[in-house]
Amino acid sequence: MIYTPSDWIKDRKNEDEIRMLISENLGCIKLNESSQKVEDRLRELVELKIFEEFRKGTFAI
Repeated sequence: MIYTPSDWIKDRKNEDEIRMLISENLGCIKLNESSQKVEDRLRELVELKIFEEFRKGTFAI
């Protein structure tokens, strides 16, 4: 499981999907199609803090 500070998640109902998206894509090379899909979905969910941290590379294995 990936640690995500609780105040980063805007809507708790998105928490499971956010964790799944990040966990499944941690091994991806930045700028690939899979990373773009994660970023697009986080924007759709309006989870902007998670989106920003994902783009910065905050999440690691």
